[in-house]
Amino acid sequence: GLLYREQMVEWAYRIVDHFSIPRHTVGKAFTLLDRYFIHHPRYSVKTFRLVAVTCLFITAKLNHLRGSAHEPSSSSSSR
Repeated sequence: GLLYREQMVEWAYRIVDHFSIPRHTVGKAFTLLDRYFIHHPRYSVKTFRLVAVTCLFITAKLNHLRGSAHEPSSSSSSR
């Protein structure tokens, strides 16, 4: 349980570092993962992996969308 979680966190940090995603994404993703498993306490390793990857993807996507909403578009910056 706990050892596998630590391995998944380390894996997630390698992924976000590789793709230059902000590192706080991992913390947010695992907060989301914890909230999911509060309501689904029985799970397999396969399910844990799937939920961890999904939470990382969702969190990265939300962070990207929030960040791009505050950035000026290329057309408006050329004016």
